[in-house]
Amino acid sequence: MKVVTVLGSPRKEGNTARILHWIEDELAAAGHETDRVNLIDHRVDGCVACYACQMDKGFNGCAQTGDDANDILDRLRDADAIVFSSPLYMWNFAAQAKALMDRSLCLAKGFLTDNHRSSVEGKPIALLVTCAGVLKNNADLIGPVFDRFCNFLKARKVAELIVPSTTRPDELSDGVREQAREIVERLTA
Repeated sequence: MKVVTVLGSPRKEGNTARILHWIEDELAAAGHETDRVNLIDHRVDGCVACYACQMDKGFNGCAQTGDDANDILDRLRDADAIVFSSPLYMWNFAAQAKALMDRSLCLAKGFLTDNHRSSVEGKPIALLVTCAGVLKNNADLIGPVFDRFCNFLKARKVAELIVPSTTRPDELSDGVREQAREIVERLTA
C-alpha cells in the first residue's frame, strides 16, 4: 500500500512532525510505502474561487499553474491512503495545510448533486493534529471541519488523533506513540 503523508506544519521537526514520523515508521515496518509531502517545502497558493475545475468534465486538477499544488494533488490521487497532519493555529489548520485543503476543490465534482464524485473517493484518510492548549474551546472544531472535508472528497475517514497540551516533541508520551500505531492499523485495515 502507498500512503501519502502530508505535513501541514511550518516546522519540520515539531510535535506534528514527530508523531507523523512514528506513523511513517510503523507503516514502513508493516511493509507499506510512504511518500511525505512537507508543505513548507512547496509553494501552494490559495484558491481563487474561479471554479474552472468544476466546469471541467475530467479530473485534470486546478486551473492555477505556477505553484506546486497540482503535483501534490496528483500524489494524493495516486495514493492508496492519506494521512493529513497539521498543528492547530487559531482554532484551525495551519495556513500551509489550509491552502492545500482549499485547492483540493478540484478533486471532487458535483457536490450536493446526484453526480457528486471524487478522484479520491473511498480512500482511507486519517487526521493528526497537535496543539499547545486543551481540547475544549480550542481544538474541538477541527475534527468536524475535517469530517466535512472528507465528506466533500468522498474519502473514508478512518482515524483522528488530536494531541493536546504539548509544546515540545520531547514531551510526547508513549501513549501518543501507541495512538499513532492505532492510526496505522485503521488506515491499512
